Amino acid sequence: TLFRSLGSGARDDRPVSSVRAPDLSRRTWLGVPLVYVLQALPYIPFVYLLEQVYRGVLVWRRGHLDWPKAAWLFWVCYPWVWRLGFHELYFWVVVLFKRLVVGTFAAGRNDATSKPLRRWLFERLVEAEAFESCMRPWLSTEVLCWRYRLLGARIGRRVHIDFFKCVEYDLIEVEDDVVFGSLVRLAPRTPDDAAASPIVIRREANVLDHSLVLPGAVVGERAVLGTFSLAAKDQVFAPGSVATGNAGGRGVVLRRRPEPGEKQAMTPLQKLEAEARRRHRSAFWFFWWNAVNCLVAVVFYPLRDVFETGIIAIGYMLYFYASWAGYYAYFGCLVLLNCAFVYVHLYYVAALKWLLVGRFRQGNYGFYSRYHFVWALMMTLLAPVYPLVDAIHGTVLATWFYRRMGATVGDRACVAGKALEFDLLTLGAGASVGRLCDATCHTVENFVIKLAPVAIGDRADVGARSVVMPGGALGAGATL
Repeated sequence: TLFRSLGSGARDDRPVSSVRAPDLSRRTWLGVPLVYVLQALPYIPFVYLLEQVYRGVLVWRRGHLDWPKAAWLFWVCYPWVWRLGFHELYFWVVVLFKRLVVGTFAAGRNDATSKPLRRWLFERLVEAEAFESCMRPWLSTEVLCWRYRLLGARIGRRVHIDFFKCVEYDLIEVEDDVVFGSLVRLAPRTPDDAAASPIVIRREANVLDHSLVLPGAVVGERAVLGTFSLAAKDQVFAPGSVATGNAGGRGVVLRRRPEPGEKQAMTPLQKLEAEARRRHRSAFWFFWWNAVNCLVAVVFYPLRDVFETGIIAIGYMLYFYASWAGYYAYFGCLVLLNCAFVYVHLYYVAALKWLLVGRFRQGNYGFYSRYHFVWALMMTLLAPVYPLVDAIHGTVLATWFYRRMGATVGDRACVAGKALEFDLLTLGAGASVGRLCDATCHTVENFVIKLAPVAIGDRADVGARSVVMPGGALGAGATL
């Protein structure tokens, strides 16, 4: 039977360094078609949902608007139905597949050999772009916490959670008040491990951008894994420790943070941390943070789909009003229409940035302050824009967009990285920033956002996947 095929494969506790021939055959002839079937399943209820929305629009406006105007209303609704409807359905397909077919991932067991195809199928589902699209709108909200709980992770209260990549969610334990950064991967099992081991992140710990946590690692209470940290297999970070990077394949501990009860004169930063912690534990601020960010996600996250749907809607209405002549004209100027909508979208985001956020300034800002709210808003606005910016990286259009967002960019600069606090970013004449570089100007520690400028000098070169930390500067002609 199908489920017997999904679960077949002899138990093997030896390290797996390569895919065995029988497993490869199952993946090729059974797994690949099943992946496509599973990823297509949400379209069935989604198409039915579209029909109901269109029928509802017609019934609602019957006797008031003629048919083509009702169609306009349908196209206006479509981006939200697609972004929030289809991706919500995709998430529930993943949850049901996990619960009904895959089951629970257990510590001390190698699921890559005990149920190889089921694990591989689940990995394909959670690594797909559609899965990321159904998780990212709800960053730092309780909605995202509940999504991870439904997948098997144990998530505590008041966790500021970002989208992290994982497969064995059942082996993830996150205690109360933890803060996550972006692009984190939690890996309870690696290809060379004979068995999976749980990952534990203790109360008030920080796991920041680009961190990788390997099997059996424990991040102690109030410990900080800084940007690009590696938590090695079975590595334990002491409570209050601050670590970053890696040396010899293990995270490097830089210092220890003082305990909250230790007697010492409070600095302005510590006072800011204490106020941020107080607000974090307040039911009032917890409610408003979640309410505002969920509303922002619903309203602004589908914006990219609004502009893409506008292009389709124009062609549809040209066909209705001008028959085939208008439709052919639409195809003739399709490229120009697409470029125009890209420009409009970029202008729109830049205008919203100056209207709602203003200028980013150097300093420390506590969680739940006005800056924290607008900072989260900016991340939501930029999330659907990044693919558009990726398409124009290395061109004068990217330079133009960075300048419109407030960055200082010199002549003949080549920009292909990622930024958020543009006002604090300076690129000299002839400077080059490679693909997938992180030039954001913030760090987060102990419920405080710390902003500092990033400067890249004239003719300096930041290679692909490099990072210049906030407060860092690359001299003229230097290469990173």
